[in-house]
Amino acid sequence: MAQRKRHTGQFKSRVAVEAVAGHKTINEIATEYGIHPSRVNKWKKQAFEQLPGVECLITFLSSVSGVQSNMKRFI
Repeated sequence: MAQRKRHTGQFKSRVAVEAVAGHKTINEIATEYGIHPSRVNKWKKQAFEQLPGVECLITFLSSVSGVQSNMKRFI
């Protein structure tokens, strides 16, 4: 029997931030990271529950010129 793959908090955060940003579909994100789309949705939901205001922050940062490309360095 195969063991389940464990993902780090940093990995989950990166996926959740991309999902919240909304620049890609859930399926595109899942394919890019090699995970099931339900995981992306679960981690996105957890981000909203644990970090109130995260959507406003992501929207603001995405609207600032060049910030999105720089966000990956910090995640």
